[in-house]
Amino acid sequence: MRIFQKTFVALEEKPYRNLWLGSLFQTGAMQMQGMARGFFVYQITGSPILLGIVSGAWAAPALIFGLFGGVMADRLNKKLLIQVGHTISISMSLFIGYAITSGIVTWQHLLFVSLIQGFTMPLMIPARQSLIPQLVTKEHITNAVALISLARSLTTMAGHVIAGALIALINVDGVYYVIAGMYMSAFLFTAKIPIVEQKTETPPSPVISDLLDGLRYVLKNKILLQSIVLSFVTMMLAMPLTFVLPIFAQDIFSVGPLGLGIMSSSIGLGSLIGAVIIASKNRIARPGIVMISSTIISGLLMLGLGAYCLLNPIYIVTIGFLILIGISQSYRMTLNNAIIVQHAVHSFRGRVMSINALSFALIPAGVIPMTAAINLVGAPQALILMALMLIGVTSIMMITSGKLRRVE
Repeated sequence: MRIFQKTFVALEEKPYRNLWLGSLFQTGAMQMQGMARGFFVYQITGSPILLGIVSGAWAAPALIFGLFGGVMADRLNKKLLIQVGHTISISMSLFIGYAITSGIVTWQHLLFVSLIQGFTMPLMIPARQSLIPQLVTKEHITNAVALISLARSLTTMAGHVIAGALIALINVDGVYYVIAGMYMSAFLFTAKIPIVEQKTETPPSPVISDLLDGLRYVLKNKILLQSIVLSFVTMMLAMPLTFVLPIFAQDIFSVGPLGLGIMSSSIGLGSLIGAVIIASKNRIARPGIVMISSTIISGLLMLGLGAYCLLNPIYIVTIGFLILIGISQSYRMTLNNAIIVQHAVHSFRGRVMSINALSFALIPAGVIPMTAAINLVGAPQALILMALMLIGVTSIMMITSGKLRRVE
């Protein structure tokens, strides 16, 4: 019982609990949306290239406007920014649901909504992450960050299976209506968070000046810089696996939406296990080394999975690989966010989180080349290539990132 209480200690603070519940519903909706969109696009087009383009289209606006989201998080009401993002997400989910129900939907509609999502993510991610230290005591920050990762992992695990089952029961349009309801739940929980913004008498400087100040701050802080670089690398070389699972599910294992949901959820189960382990600890010794090592392990597991799929792969064994990949990814992402939140001063925290959040926008920089490689040489071979690049780049970082290795 004491271990359970220690693992979820940050949830005892009510303002953070409402943020966490809002995050739980919001990330759950996003996971279900990603799975449903990927399945539907590949179903109606049969094209790996279009799957990659639609799944990764949100990255273009996220890259262009991502840094401005951090400036806004440092200047404006963070709660309001999150609520604006929820409102847009509700509208877009209802739009796609109606388009499918009425029979007018095309892959271009899904592309449009993916682009809109790229505008909303830069509003929400830095605002939510930079709000955490204002809702919990200092000693609970790492636990609070780990619990946000736990929520993301839980929804990855459950959301994909639920989406797969719901597609079979109520079709893809029904799933989008459920997604809209989940975004509404996120809106209602976030509405309960008190306004905790710190007022300042200093007149605001120009937006571009604030943006450049944030970049200079990160460049001067080696720990932040090295953490963000590692995040960029892993998002480009490790995360694309999640987006191309529909290809593995259909072409290698010949399973339907439920089978695909189980595969995607296996990564979420692993992530959940990793997040629970981190949340249950008071501290992680040498978190920088653990973070880099877990990324190398992710690469080795991806390499093993790709090689295994070239043989006569068994579905259940592949599930085991995906669970282990999820654990290693959870360690990297949770420790990355905890290190950044703790080492960024309050006045720059929103901008630092927005720079780190740009790593999500770099996922298509891996997804699109990976889907092109799948088109040329096959899915297992493309996964092996990505894994070898991840292992090589991260190993170099382990040798050269002295400041990050020495973080306590």
